[in-house]
Amino acid sequence: MNQPIIRVVDLAFVRYRTNDLEGMERFLKAFGMTVNTRIGNTLYMRGTDSDQYIYTTELTKTPGFIGPSFEVESMTDLEKVSTSFENAGDIEKISGPGEGYSVAMLDPDGYDVQFVYGIDKLPCLNTRDALSFNTGTKKGRTGLFQRPTAGPAHVKRVGHLILRVADFDKSMSFYQKFGFTLSDSVYDPKDDSQTLVAFMKCNRGAKWTDHHTLGLARRTPIAVDHTAFECLDMDDVVLGGNYLKAQGYQRAWGVGRHILGSQIFDYWRDPHGFKIEHWTDGDLVNMESPVTRVPAGEDGPGAISQWGSISEDYLKIYSEAVEIGPEK
Repeated sequence: MNQPIIRVVDLAFVRYRTNDLEGMERFLKAFGMTVNTRIGNTLYMRGTDSDQYIYTTELTKTPGFIGPSFEVESMTDLEKVSTSFENAGDIEKISGPGEGYSVAMLDPDGYDVQFVYGIDKLPCLNTRDALSFNTGTKKGRTGLFQRPTAGPAHVKRVGHLILRVADFDKSMSFYQKFGFTLSDSVYDPKDDSQTLVAFMKCNRGAKWTDHHTLGLARRTPIAVDHTAFECLDMDDVVLGGNYLKAQGYQRAWGVGRHILGSQIFDYWRDPHGFKIEHWTDGDLVNMESPVTRVPAGEDGPGAISQWGSISEDYLKIYSEAVEIGPEK
């Protein structure tokens, strides 16, 4: 792997488009986000952490996934991106809440990838404390009772996204230029040279970071597979799912626990068919953590779930969920 041009800090927010802004606002509130503001035809949704927004959606004629926005370390990093790629734009001031600066470019599949720096932070929103658990071998909770209130999940932040890509090696090479590096990968058991999914972390040296901030999947059609948002704890995931179900929204798959990454998950469909995930209890890794390469399969280390049988709905790509990039 060549030396990266920059090292991305984290996923800052994801960008979608919709032909029903009010309908998407209702869904995202039910999912557990809060409106920061609406500027023109763009809705900015935040979590309970200090980020100004973690999800944007703009009103267009056709729904679609525009692309991810990644936080970088400095203005110098934005300058490096802007000058190192022929198709990268100039540094621009962000018009959203908290301002800041950005550079955008299309990746090999047409996802509009944005790099951002300098967006102001907000005070965190008040939530209940995360629950503590008595296990079979450790009883740390004494005289205290678990009584979480029913309602929407408390979405804290955006955690990761999985992109379906056409040319896996080309996409890997592209994203490695921004410091993304393998945590684990899954290969075709019939051809071990064919990587099917790569889970990639941010290169933060010895600092702990999410097991994967970006995933690349050799799947068709080319589309965003899903975006994922961290919740307070397991009860928050389950109660949040109960609330979404009561509001008439469609579950794609859950509740379960993944193997690679270990997240407890619950996947839902937004009004356009895009998959969006609640998760909690994910692995933290750093550049010293071991990297595995395992075969895909229904069982074994390359299986998608430790518990929670996969649903047929999870494997579907809905027609509206295939649109990527800015509206043509």
